[in-house]
Amino acid sequence: MDAQLTFFSPIDGVRLYYEWWMPPSPKAILVVVHGVGEHSGRYGPLLRYFGERGFGLAIYDQRGHGHSSGRRGHVEHFQDLLGDLAHFVQMLRERYPAVPLFLVGHSLGGQVVLNFVVRYAKGLRGIVCSSPSVQLAVPVRSWKQRLIQTMYRWVPTARVGQQIRAEDLSHDPEVVRRDPAQHGVGNGNGLADPSADVFPGGGGGLPV
Repeated sequence: MDAQLTFFSPIDGVRLYYEWWMPPSPKAILVVVHGVGEHSGRYGPLLRYFGERGFGLAIYDQRGHGHSSGRRGHVEHFQDLLGDLAHFVQMLRERYPAVPLFLVGHSLGGQVVLNFVVRYAKGLRGIVCSSPSVQLAVPVRSWKQRLIQTMYRWVPTARVGQQIRAEDLSHDPEVVRRDPAQHGVGNGNGLADPSADVFPGGGGGLPV
């Protein structure tokens, strides 16, 4: 198994931590994009399961998450997340040009994957999305939405506590209790960018 645990830097210089786990001749590579408040270390069982079955796994900590740099939970623009994924996918294409690539996104990662694939589907074999955040599951009152939007206009780096509880992210209490890298803050101008229009022009014929 070929393993890489290091960092890459997109064009704006943010250092993003990533892991590659590749068997000698991978059947395909699963590119995993984690959810808000999470990080790559939470996906160990998934990596082991598919790795034992001949698949390559590649996962990175999104900016402001896990071992990656950036203010916790802060993203300047949603497009930055798409650019990070584009850079990561290009790295894999250059290293493994003949191996099929599948994108796997969970929660926020699912929203990133869906927006990414309708813009840059070329060269991908398919996508898998788990609970993609295309609609809020926790209602946000209108007064709170207006307050947050006003606050971000004046203080773009401001963050607010999320209504997603740690126990909502895992059924294993040990995982919830022993995860210091998890956080519960975010900013609306990046993580919930209204310009992030899912399915603006179709999915390029990819299987979902």
